[in-house]
Amino acid sequence: MKPNPTERGASKFGQIALNMIRERPSLLNEPGLLWRFMACFWLKSILHLAPRRTKNYPLRDWRIPEKSKCAIESLAPVLAKVVCSALGWKSFEKRFLSLSREKFIDELIFLYCRLEPTLEDPFIRLRTEEAARQNNTEFFKRLGESLKEGPIDPLDDLKLLLIYGWHVPLAPGIPRLWHCTDNSISEFATGFLDRPNLSEAAVKKARQRLKLTRARGGQLYHHAKFRFDKWKFS
Repeated sequence: MKPNPTERGASKFGQIALNMIRERPSLLNEPGLLWRFMACFWLKSILHLAPRRTKNYPLRDWRIPEKSKCAIESLAPVLAKVVCSALGWKSFEKRFLSLSREKFIDELIFLYCRLEPTLEDPFIRLRTEEAARQNNTEFFKRLGESLKEGPIDPLDDLKLLLIYGWHVPLAPGIPRLWHCTDNSISEFATGFLDRPNLSEAAVKKARQRLKLTRARGGQLYHHAKFRFDKWKFS
C-alpha cells in the first residue's frame, strides 16, 4: 500500500527537521567546540579567581612578562591547583574520571555560570538549546541552582601576592619573594595589603599550602620597610 501525498509530505518534513537538529553545533558531540569551551572556561577561571589587578593596591599590574618562561612554567601548576581548590575540586583528574562526559561538561557549565552569571554567553546558549532538545529537566534545575549560588570568590590577596611575586619582581626595588624570609614577606604584605594582623605564621601557612619553595643561593632578605615612598629590603 503506497503512502498518500500527505503522509509523504509529513515524512519528508520530519526528515528535514531531524537533519536540522543533527546539523546544530553540539558541545557533547563535537570535540572542536568542546575543547574551545574548556579553554575558555579555564581562562575565565584564572582571570576571575586570580586577577592580575586587585583593588587599589600600589602595584596595579601584576603581569608576568612572556619572556619569564621559568616563572610561567613554575606558576602554572600552582595556579591550576588553587583554581581547582577554589572551584571545590580536590583534583581535576579525579573529578574528570569520576563523572560521565556529559555530566562533567554540565558541571563545567554550572561553574561557568557562576564565573559569569549570564545565559547570553554562546557556550551557555549552545548547551541550554541542546538540553532543551533532550528534554533534560535535571540540567535546567541544576542550572537554576548554580545561578542562585552567586559568583565564586577570588583567591585571598595574600595568596595572589605570593603567586605573582614569587618568581617575578612585583615592581622595581622589590625582590622576588622566593629570596625573602617569611618575616620579610609578612612585613611587606602587612603594609602593602594593609592587613595589620598578618603574621609570619600566616605567611608560612599560605606559602606551604601553595607549595612555594624558597630559592637556593643568593641574598636572603629578612626585613622589609616602607620609607620615603619606596620599599627597602634588608
